[in-house]
Amino acid sequence: MILHSRVTVYVPLLPRWIPTWWVPCVVPPPTEVVVALRKTLELDPDQTAAACNLAILLAGRDYPETFRLLQRAIELDPANPRYPQTLAYYYLETDRVEAARAVLETARRRGVRSASIEAMNRRMDRLDP
Repeated sequence: MILHSRVTVYVPLLPRWIPTWWVPCVVPPPTEVVVALRKTLELDPDQTAAACNLAILLAGRDYPETFRLLQRAIELDPANPRYPQTLAYYYLETDRVEAARAVLETARRRGVRSASIEAMNRRMDRLDP
């Protein structure tokens, strides 16, 4: 599962003595994908997969919109473990540990279980002093 809005690619135009696998660079998400996902949500606001994918692409650039999209996906499909896990991940990325805990606890109360959510809970347990 991709959880970052950044993609690592390798620069092919280097001197021959530098291996191409050695020099990574970061490129922004394709604008056309963001536009297409926004259009999808405009036409059908209940598309949870589109909302989640757009949230992932916007993370790091627009966290309020990322949080809104993921919260909406959870409202529409509360049984899908990908959405609370992804929202908790971005809450942790922005140092909102208590918000992440609340999201995962709500998912647990709803009966949502997955290996990724359990891993996220273990990660948060390590954050405790």
